[in-house]
Amino acid sequence: MEKWISLIITITLLHSSSNQQNNYGCSYETLLTNEKQIICINISSTFLQYFNINLNRSRWFTCKSCNLSTITTNTFNFPKNSIHFLILTDNNISSISNQSFAKLPFLKILSLRRNVIKTINKNTFDGIPKLLQLDLSKNLLEDLQEETFINLENLDILNLNQNYIYSVHANAFDGLTNLKYLYLNDNRITGLNGNMFQRLTNLKILYLENNVIEEIHTWAFNGLYNLNYLYLNNNSISALVQYNFKHLTNLVDLQLRRNHLTFIDTSTFNGLKNIKYLYLGENQLDTIRSYGLIGLNSLEIIDFIGNNFENFSMSYFKNMESLNVLWLENNSINNFIISPNSDIQKSLRIINLERNSLQNVNYKLLHKKVPNLDQFWIGGNNWTCDFIIEMHDYFYNENVTVCTNKSCTKEAVKDYIETICFEPYENETELVDYVTDCTNNNGINSCVFFVVFILVIDCVASTSL
Repeated sequence: MEKWISLIITITLLHSSSNQQNNYGCSYETLLTNEKQIICINISSTFLQYFNINLNRSRWFTCKSCNLSTITTNTFNFPKNSIHFLILTDNNISSISNQSFAKLPFLKILSLRRNVIKTINKNTFDGIPKLLQLDLSKNLLEDLQEETFINLENLDILNLNQNYIYSVHANAFDGLTNLKYLYLNDNRITGLNGNMFQRLTNLKILYLENNVIEEIHTWAFNGLYNLNYLYLNNNSISALVQYNFKHLTNLVDLQLRRNHLTFIDTSTFNGLKNIKYLYLGENQLDTIRSYGLIGLNSLEIIDFIGNNFENFSMSYFKNMESLNVLWLENNSINNFIISPNSDIQKSLRIINLERNSLQNVNYKLLHKKVPNLDQFWIGGNNWTCDFIIEMHDYFYNENVTVCTNKSCTKEAVKDYIETICFEPYENETELVDYVTDCTNNNGINSCVFFVVFILVIDCVASTSL
């Protein structure tokens, strides 16, 4: 979901309409915007020091497969240049001196992707105050020092994906007051310390997936008042403390899939007053403590797929007037509790209970508490024939679609019921007649007596012979 819009545009524009080779091992390419891009291939940093092409003609400079192991203040000694885009991907860069880009005062996009950079110093990026996007992904960074990006106050996107970062100084992000997107996926971060992101007051999206995060400090997200999306999938988080996310008052989407969570504590998510999507799938959850989901008044979708719940109660959902989708498939639920005191969920339209251990559920009370239920997913449970038929017919008459096997078609539901009942199931009307004919006025299944009667006759006949 990386939104490197400008870099994507850059790649698109690399399709040139003309090439003009010069005497210095570099060439001009005319972009679709009619701008000139300078592309140099297999050159050294020494070569660039004597580079005297008129750079006022181009805002784009790309170096491909160059030998630029060390970048210093003399590497880009380009007087009177108007370079806005500097692409230094795949150039074996290992170190960058302070103020190495200071002679490129108009620089807006800097890509250092896929190099071997191990350290970024405090003053590395001094002198390029107009920089909007910085890509340091796929390098060898291990730690972010204090005030690493201090003078990049206009930076909008910072990509640090796929490094080896395990240590982040408390003030590493100082100065990034206008940063909107921060990518820290695929690193080695073990914990989120207090006030770690406090200077990022305008951050909108924070990616922390595929790390080894075990703990989140109560104040880890302090300052992120404008954050909308937080991605913590694929980590090692085993517990969340009370009010862990209270500072994220504008968060819309929180993803915690594939962690090691076993329970949801009281008031864990309290404070997320604008959240719409909460993903907790593929953890080890089996308990939601009292008021564990309190404060999620704006929640629309909640995901509990692939956890360890055996008992699950609708009473967990207090004051959730916007809840639309409840995903509970692939748990071990054998008791789906609908209490007469449970809140009525008028907005809830989809409940997925596939691949659990249910034998029955109070479907009439469920429909009373969820009056606008539209889809009820039931496949992969332990229903009996009589129960599945009765439940299906009830929901059919209430215009609720029963779904199974990843499908809501009548054919799929028919096939599923037949696998349970071992008898052909032609249509809903015949199914209702079957249930009615096999039940007398006292509610006793007369078909059972008929089968027993036949067995007795067979036994008597065999004895006579």
